[in-house]
Amino acid sequence: MDRKFWQNKNVFVTGATGLLGSWLVKYLIDNGANVTGLVRDLVPRSNLWSNGDVYKINIVRGELEDEKLLERALGEYEIDTVFHLGAQTIVGIANSNPLSTFESNIRGTYNLLEACRRSSSVRQIIVA
Repeated sequence: MDRKFWQNKNVFVTGATGLLGSWLVKYLIDNGANVTGLVRDLVPRSNLWSNGDVYKINIVRGELEDEKLLERALGEYEIDTVFHLGAQTIVGIANSNPLSTFESNIRGTYNLLEACRRSSSVRQIIVA
């Protein structure tokens, strides 16, 4: 991919503190994107914090379950591209807490897609 593609693009990343999300954020920053990350919990051992990239992006504190927050973030930061990596991926936790897993994974994805649909700036969405 042409690295100049990301230059000055406004990108929103859910799951920015996760393994894939933190490396994606690094790649986007290194290629000139303006990154905004959705962060639910402080994860000090995440690459996002350990490599200092957290200080190079906009942070939106909140959850995928908060549709109004998502709409505000997409509009406020004039997001063009959304990478949706945020989810409960640990099977043991999902089995122990199926309702909260449903809320974040299913309702959260629906909320994000709906916020993107309503946004006048979002042009592309990548869902993992």
